[in-house]
Amino acid sequence: FLKLTAMTAVGIMAASCAQPEAQPTSAPAQQPTAAPAKPTDTPAPVIKYKEAPMLAELVKAGKLPPVEDRLPTEPLVLPVAKEIGKYGGTWRRIHIGASDIGGGAGRLVPEALIQFSADGSEYEPNIFTKWEISDEGKTFTFHLRQGMKWSDGEPFTTDDIMYNYSDVYLNPELSTSVPAWLRFGGETAVVEKIDDFTFRMKFAKPYPMLVHVLAEPGYFAHPAHYAKQFHTKYGEKATIDAKMKEAQVETWMALYGTYVGTGNQWYDNVDQPTLFAWNTKSRVADTVHNMERNPYFWKVDPEGNQLPYIDVLRHDLVTGGTDIIMTKAISGELDMQGRHLGDRALLMENQQKGDYKIYIWTATTGATQQVMFNMSFRADEVKAKYIQDKKFHQAFSLAMNRPDYNTVIWAGMGKIRAATTIEQSADFVPEYAERYIAYDPAKANQMLDELGLDKKDAEGYRIAPETGKALELINYVATGYGTGAGMVTEYAKQVGLKIIPKEEERSIHYQRMLANELELSMWGMDGAIYPVWLNYAWWISPVWQQGSSRLGPAYGLWRTSGGKEGIEPTGDCMKMYELLEAAWLETDGAKRIELCKQMLDIASENCWTVSLGQITDSLMLVKNNFGNVPDQAISDWVFRTEKNTHPEQYYFKS
Repeated sequence: FLKLTAMTAVGIMAASCAQPEAQPTSAPAQQPTAAPAKPTDTPAPVIKYKEAPMLAELVKAGKLPPVEDRLPTEPLVLPVAKEIGKYGGTWRRIHIGASDIGGGAGRLVPEALIQFSADGSEYEPNIFTKWEISDEGKTFTFHLRQGMKWSDGEPFTTDDIMYNYSDVYLNPELSTSVPAWLRFGGETAVVEKIDDFTFRMKFAKPYPMLVHVLAEPGYFAHPAHYAKQFHTKYGEKATIDAKMKEAQVETWMALYGTYVGTGNQWYDNVDQPTLFAWNTKSRVADTVHNMERNPYFWKVDPEGNQLPYIDVLRHDLVTGGTDIIMTKAISGELDMQGRHLGDRALLMENQQKGDYKIYIWTATTGATQQVMFNMSFRADEVKAKYIQDKKFHQAFSLAMNRPDYNTVIWAGMGKIRAATTIEQSADFVPEYAERYIAYDPAKANQMLDELGLDKKDAEGYRIAPETGKALELINYVATGYGTGAGMVTEYAKQVGLKIIPKEEERSIHYQRMLANELELSMWGMDGAIYPVWLNYAWWISPVWQQGSSRLGPAYGLWRTSGGKEGIEPTGDCMKMYELLEAAWLETDGAKRIELCKQMLDIASENCWTVSLGQITDSLMLVKNNFGNVPDQAISDWVFRTEKNTHPEQYYFKS
């Protein structure tokens, strides 16, 4: 695909015109790897909507309204990737634990208000059918899909939007501060209900990134009719107290979070209504997690068949590592899976035996594996001194034997490059991809000596002059990064650095991250393409958000809390914050790209993120009887791949 250019929302904002569903808002232009048709609300006339046999039986038994009464006035018509599918079947997948929700069902079912196209090149209607931008980009009018219903049959209207705004986002007991995206420009947005299906948002300053923000799921997502029973403004005190006792929590806010509001309750709470294609029938801790079709799902195929085609989405819990996952794959026990697959060569050579095919999609990955320095770490002032030192980062990067790492980890198929945006990104600068990636232990030794780490102990480790003891840093990694972390330790040892690898289950890793305990850590650099990374700056800017930040979680908390919590950044970290804020405010696409280049320059020079190599092939295992999976697609977390290829139109051929 071609380079992404200016943010489309800017051009749209300048035009200040409506975005009809047949002509969705464009994001920066890029050549798609696949050319699927676009969703529309103007299908060829259908004589009658059709439904899955399991739902038809419920209608016949009087337990469910007819399909025509369950669909909205204008269902979203979803083109199929290859052919009209068939109803039925259970889609078998695996996940590796409660903390893998985002990588499992979180990539398949959540619906955004606006959706990215399959290749990320455009914004398309979804829950919102259209939107208008006026007042020089400060006012947005959004139109909901009329007649949509939650999965329990209750209407979805602007009352849900207003509840989320007034009673969740602006409630200081539920939200310690107004979300940063909602107080863009320094003031909290004003949200107004116009009618049951139209509302308006007004911001203090032009907000060119808002459409992009709302193209990710999770905004205005609480079902008001269900959530109110846990909210003290609406629920009966005696009932709430009883529920608190039952849930073993001490505050109504904790109760609300348990049943509605901390992120993934849709995966754990069988009673919570959603707008998704499948709803959970299991708890997150269950070894087999099943999600069943939503009878009120609001999308149909071009022939009027209510989606999804597949009845059940099943995730088996696998805790024994990649070998067990590979065994299930090769024995034909996985229907369609992208994450946690193991040896590529082994997968390729067993395609016939496992009755599957390996599709190769394209990932927007700047670095497939990388080491990150927590710039907001403060627990040990001596460690913090070196963790925050730019020259230390640069020396560490020069000590990494990337050719060896590439051979061992990726069988020589990786590309040696620094951590920056991918070549197809509009803000890519070749120089930034070359900085400090040469394997040069002699130079690394020289730089470390210059930092005052010029003495070593009996084991050859460099002594911190502040303590008289070996400088020891911990590289905290989540499950799956152990082998790479061990190699990083050996490379560092060659220049006298003592790096201790500590591999932990993902949920523990995330707890450490939120507590600002990480020193060094490892992950991958997804979303490394403009403008995606502006709303996904985890790997580029130490000052972003707390949630998944390994570069500066306490800095991120400072930013999102408006300075009320966390740690205020200094130096180049503060400069990154200032540039990032300026980029979000900039309405001129070319100028925003230049701001991004400045940020990438600072980031690559500081080596906050040290790339170990890049692979952009994203493997997808697809059983031969599993249909409507595109041969090629863009793979990215921001697009929630596989969600950007519309799993609701996947089906079983037999």
